[in-house]
Amino acid sequence: MHLPLSPENAQKFNASAAREKFTKDFEGFDYGYKNMLWSWIDITEKNFPCLPEESSVQGCLSWELVEFGVSMLEDFVPDLAELMFVPGLARRADVPQGASWAEVLRAAYTKFDGHVSELPTAPEQDSWVYNTTRNGTKTTGPARMCDALVCSLWKAGGLFGDLADKVQCTEFTNWDAWGLTLFDKDPASKRPDVCKVADPDNELCQLSGKWSLKLRTPMYWFNERPLVAHMAERCPSMAPHYERPADC
Repeated sequence: MHLPLSPENAQKFNASAAREKFTKDFEGFDYGYKNMLWSWIDITEKNFPCLPEESSVQGCLSWELVEFGVSMLEDFVPDLAELMFVPGLARRADVPQGASWAEVLRAAYTKFDGHVSELPTAPEQDSWVYNTTRNGTKTTGPARMCDALVCSLWKAGGLFGDLADKVQCTEFTNWDAWGLTLFDKDPASKRPDVCKVADPDNELCQLSGKWSLKLRTPMYWFNERPLVAHMAERCPSMAPHYERPADC
């Protein structure tokens, strides 16, 4: 999805600084599986998924089940536990990378005064690094998934101004990124021919993909949310409407 910046933001954006940030700090690193779940889980309740309302069985995932599930994964599928669950929570508990799940929980009990369920609510920090690989070589470095990488390049390019140090891109979801008021207000009238060929019925410019993405819906707002300090850090995300406060 190609979304052109507004003229004022295009003028402000330092593409050279963004490109340098990418090649120096991000290029060649593994995808950000280490922290991708914790951009979603922000608060103790109203984040974990629930069974559909039409289901004969009702209930939602809870921290207690997550806590038990990670323990089971560590025993039976340790690679998955290390890939997606333990590292991000270890950072929040202030224990070294490579710590066991039991060590993370013990540290969290102390740090959060016995309220271990608060562990996933600590905001991810863009400065955090993880055990990873770069171009196949083991090292430590950043963990960025798709939207967090794009956000980081916007930040490096100067689009966030004085709020740069108060916004953690690694807390963003896709919607947090394309919902920002950064883009041209009338992208439909400026679609290049390649966009029209790739997806004739989409008002925006989608160049590839199996499904057509419609970014203007009652549920998700394209180009309508101003950047605010600490946005996306403590947001509910419950299906089916995923309602969130305007400043979240």
